[in-house]
Amino acid sequence: MRSLTVASIALLPLLSLAGQAGGEATVKLSDHVSLIPGPVNGACIEKDNARLVIYGDPSGKIEQAEMVLFTHSRRDVVWAGRGLVEKGAAAVVPDADADKFTDVEKFWSDFTTRRFHDYAQQGTKILTKSLKVARTVKAGEDFSWRGIPIKVVGTPGYSRNAVSYLIEIDGLK
Repeated sequence: MRSLTVASIALLPLLSLAGQAGGEATVKLSDHVSLIPGPVNGACIEKDNARLVIYGDPSGKIEQAEMVLFTHSRRDVVWAGRGLVEKGAAAVVPDADADKFTDVEKFWSDFTTRRFHDYAQQGTKILTKSLKVARTVKAGEDFSWRGIPIKVVGTPGYSRNAVSYLIEIDGLK
């Protein structure tokens, strides 16, 4: 009985943290930028009554976005932005990962035989359903959203073809 009591007391702080993680509110970082905490943290930039979202909205509270910036194709992150893209947001994805967004059905149909010869060891964190891509970007490329410049930086690591987006807004990078 004593070990059960000790285990229960040790578990209380973890349960408290778990409860807080699920109910975190959006954090306003500046006049135009908000952090959306969740299993995948999202960021939202608002300008001219429009939204640019990075990663997605893990809270599910954003109804519409004009654009969603994806840094890589792993489904454990892309899920947070899928709903916004399906509602009409333009998906921006790394060029080298475009097929992992648009041709996933082929990946999975080939997987039954190719899995025994995956010498590149790319893994299977691939989307299960294709996503409509509006634009692809490459490292070193610059583009803008509503007059806000965005620089694409190659950041392989979490995935081989990952990119990051460098944005300066409200005096913050």
